[in-house]
Amino acid sequence: MVIAILTCVLIVSMMASIWLGVFTLVRCESKKKTSFVAMQAAVFMFLLGYLLEINANSVDGGMIAVRVRYMGAVFAPAAYLLFTADYCEIKLKKYIQLILLLIIPSIVVALVWTTPTFHKLIYTSIYYNTSAPVHKLTSKAGPLYYLVYIHSLLCAYGVFSFIIRRLRGWDKKYRPTLILVLMSAVVPLAANLMYMFGFSPYGIYLAPLTLVVLNILFYISIVRYDSFGIVSRASEMALQSVQEAYILFDANDTFISANTAAKKLFLTLETMEKGGLISQIQDWPPELAIHENKEIAGSVRFELPGDNYYTASVNAIFSEKANLLGHVILIQDVTESVTMTKKIQAAFEEVSALKTQQDGDYFLTSLLINPLLIKDARSDALSVEFFVQQKKKFTFRSRSGEIGGDLCIAREIGLNGKRYLAFTNGDAMGKSLQGAGGALVMGVIFNSYINRTLLQPGISMKTPEAWIIDVYEELQRVYVSFDGSMLISAIIGLIDEETGAMYYLNAEHPWTVRYRNGAAVFTENELTMHKIGTVWSEHGGADLAQPRRASSAGSEHGAQRERTCVAHKLRQDADSAQRPVIRNLQLETNDVVFFGSDGRDDIMMGADVATGQRIINEDETRFLRCVEEAGGELRALVEIVQQGGELTDDFTIIRIEWLRPPLVPPPDFEAVCSSANKAIADKDVPRAITLLRKAMYVYPDMKIIERLAAYHRERGELQEIIQAYQQGLRMLPLNEGLLYGMVNESRRMVREVLDKSRSKEDANKAAKYIQMAIDYGERLLTVNPLHCNGMLHLADCYRMVRRFEDAKALLSYARQIVPEDENLKTIERAIERDEKNMPTKADT
Repeated sequence: MVIAILTCVLIVSMMASIWLGVFTLVRCESKKKTSFVAMQAAVFMFLLGYLLEINANSVDGGMIAVRVRYMGAVFAPAAYLLFTADYCEIKLKKYIQLILLLIIPSIVVALVWTTPTFHKLIYTSIYYNTSAPVHKLTSKAGPLYYLVYIHSLLCAYGVFSFIIRRLRGWDKKYRPTLILVLMSAVVPLAANLMYMFGFSPYGIYLAPLTLVVLNILFYISIVRYDSFGIVSRASEMALQSVQEAYILFDANDTFISANTAAKKLFLTLETMEKGGLISQIQDWPPELAIHENKEIAGSVRFELPGDNYYTASVNAIFSEKANLLGHVILIQDVTESVTMTKKIQAAFEEVSALKTQQDGDYFLTSLLINPLLIKDARSDALSVEFFVQQKKKFTFRSRSGEIGGDLCIAREIGLNGKRYLAFTNGDAMGKSLQGAGGALVMGVIFNSYINRTLLQPGISMKTPEAWIIDVYEELQRVYVSFDGSMLISAIIGLIDEETGAMYYLNAEHPWTVRYRNGAAVFTENELTMHKIGTVWSEHGGADLAQPRRASSAGSEHGAQRERTCVAHKLRQDADSAQRPVIRNLQLETNDVVFFGSDGRDDIMMGADVATGQRIINEDETRFLRCVEEAGGELRALVEIVQQGGELTDDFTIIRIEWLRPPLVPPPDFEAVCSSANKAIADKDVPRAITLLRKAMYVYPDMKIIERLAAYHRERGELQEIIQAYQQGLRMLPLNEGLLYGMVNESRRMVREVLDKSRSKEDANKAAKYIQMAIDYGERLLTVNPLHCNGMLHLADCYRMVRRFEDAKALLSYARQIVPEDENLKTIERAIERDEKNMPTKADT
């Protein structure tokens, strides 16, 4: 009956060991579970051996049971010692662990399994006593029998010392668990001592039965006091995952553990025992007052004496049931980072101050530039629109603005009794202030010259070509003084508000676009001038890099050719400075012209996948397609250009549309012409001249003008011929026939004046007509550079005013077209004669 009861108790205890071991494996995430599970395995072996022993029926069966029991008896104290050290957070030296936990138990097990067959060190003899109530296997101890007890006592001593040490130092709330662990060690030790001294109630070995009590105590410790909760898990996880300073607090905000880095940071931690309060930590930062602020979480920064800065990450630790177990504080030294941040902040503040100052400069500069961007066009014949978008944006004292090197100006002026629209679109070299400075200079000079034109009669009497050249030369003189550090590309032009004749020059600016009947074309096809401000060397070339040569794609068929003196063009490579090249264009009803900076073409289309470099548009004809797609409308054009990619430069456009309907004969023109024809038929010359003159003023028909000029020529009235041509040119300023007629008649007037007299008054009169012939001759060659007779007449006029080099250049160009022309040879001989007859300095 006793054996049956003992068997049941042992089986229950064995099941408890299994349950505790499995529970610990599942619940505990720390490596410390290994020692506890090993202890429970040893306890299980001890109980199993004892169960087999009390139920053995022979010496051999009992001896096998004893050997199994000893396997648990020698390993259980060692595993218990390791578990207690882990639980109490005490590190054992490796050699102690090796001796107590491996070497001694292994020797004992080896001796037990070989006794007494091969030796009698553990047992000198073993026999089976059938009369014994429980333990029928009887043995006599050998010389090493007490080695097992000594080993157990050493382990027990270590367990007791560890627990008592923690009972003295840890907070009282940890004492119940420590007492349970202590009792679980005391009870088996007491039973062993009783057995060793021969005290066995009813002859029963009590040690195995005390292991039942041990399992019960551990069950209470684990289930109620959560002995494998925060102590074994949080500390181990912090040690494994964090290399910086860490401090562990439980749910009641009391100290549990800290690593070496934390103890160096807070010296009080070195002597603080588990369970101490946060308030006891010296120099503890108020930012980490967990007890006062339960909501603290995330990362906070604090400062310690000595200008040391740290970042603390406070994280709550929860159980599987979402119960708060405590907090772990991870601390990182960020002194170097904070110091660097302060330096960066100081530098940033300095840069911000400089930027504010720079934005102020931008703002003041914009206040100077914006008033210069004038659009003053009140004529019903023209529609003028601007689009200005500078690349550099800024904000100064809550005022937003933009600044750049582009400018647009359009103003009305009067020349020789006619109204013109003066316009310019410029793009100064450089970004931000540098470009704005260049634009400011041009805006001031251009507007100043317009103002002088409105006030000074001498300027207002100039021809359109002469006015444009004067503006260009004034700009060039100023920009050259900057010695190449400031350049500007520009379109400078005039539009006759009565006839739609446009005169302009292009100083290395993007080509002008004309939109007519749904088609957009360039009005230029080659580069003829460099930027304003280009410095020329003694060898006749620009010191700056050769400007890009644009493609002729998209140029108008039979595009407008150079509209300046061809001699100037031919001599341009040999001169020490570039000469302005005037172009002209006759606008028709609803024609639209666009002048724009290179921002219209400098569009970033994307980035190269392989190299990562930006892809900038290089197709200048793209702008033509944009104009056509927009139908010539400015707003739509801007949107289409911007949709194609990102703007990389200042972007400005001037749009000018000619609105005046085409010139048609009035109703009474035919009646006047009929009356003139009748007078001609009646050979009534005076009446015919009067009617032809009246018809000419009504409508500038070339046949009428030529017939009127013929009648005046028959009568020797050269002055009237010139007046007739001038009247025709007032309405048709780019008419090639009228221009040639003016050149021819002006030369005849010179010969007539000089043939009559060589007086000073006549000489001055002749000089006036020579200059008139030169002016109209140069204008003729801008309309048609291949007009051979015009070249020859102009060359002869140059000879008269002793511009021999210009005359020779024209004749050289004419010789390529008409090499055997007699007039050409006559003028060449005249030039040779005049050069020989020129007075020398000595004669002077």
